[in-house]
Amino acid sequence: ARQMAVAVVPLLSDPVLDGWDQALARQEENDSILAVRQAIAVARQTLDLYLELEQRRPTWQQNPVRVAETLFAAGRLDDALAWVRREDGTSRCRVVAVGEDSLPSGRLHDVERIALETRILDARNERAAAQTLRWECFAATLHPQMLRDYLRKLEDFIEYEEQERAFALAEDFRNPYGALDFFIGWPHLDRAAALVRSHRADWDGRHYSCLVPAAEALAEAHPMAATILYRALLADILA
Repeated sequence: ARQMAVAVVPLLSDPVLDGWDQALARQEENDSILAVRQAIAVARQTLDLYLELEQRRPTWQQNPVRVAETLFAAGRLDDALAWVRREDGTSRCRVVAVGEDSLPSGRLHDVERIALETRILDARNERAAAQTLRWECFAATLHPQMLRDYLRKLEDFIEYEEQERAFALAEDFRNPYGALDFFIGWPHLDRAAALVRSHRADWDGRHYSCLVPAAEALAEAHPMAATILYRALLADILA
C-alpha cells in the first residue's frame, strides 16, 4: 500500500494531495506515513516540510543519500551537499575487493554516496574537488565506473596518462582479486594475464566468483594465465 501510494502521489491534484496530507497528519506517525507525506511534499515542492519529516525519523532510519538526491533534483545544491556528507547507519553501499571480507566500511567505499557527491560538486562548479574525490574513491575500491567518470572529465591530452596511472595503481592494489576483477571487467586482458602470472602461487580456488569468469575471459588469448586459474579452482575442488 505504501509503495502504491507513493507511486500515485505525482498523479494527483493539489486539492487531493492537501486532503491526503491532512488525513495522514492526524494518524499515528510511522515510517510508511512519513514516506507518503514526504512524497506529497516533493510533489508540492515544499521541501522544507520534506526535510522536517525526514528529521522526525529515528537516526538509524534516516537516509541521507535519498534526501540528497531529492534536494539535488530540486536544485538545492548546498543542502544536497550537506546531506550527502552526513553519516548514517543504513545506506552504506560497500564496494570492496573480492576476498577482502574484513575491509572496514569507510566513506570512500560508499560508492553510491561518493558518485552523488561528485555530481553535486560538479553542479556547484567545484570540478577539482569532484575529480579529487573520484580518484580517491577509485584508489580505495578499483570501482571501474568511478575511473570512467574521472577520465571522462579530464582534458583530452592527459586522459591516456591518467589511465596508465590508474592501471599501475590497480596492479599494485593490496588485493590481487580486486585487481583481477578490475582488469577483466575494464577490459584489459593483457594486464589481467600478467597479474595472474605474477601471482601464480597465490590464487585460491575458493574465490571462484572472481576466478571462473577471469579464466573464461583469458582462455582464448592468454591460455597460460587461464590454466593457472583453472588449476587453482581444481585444486580447491580436490582439496
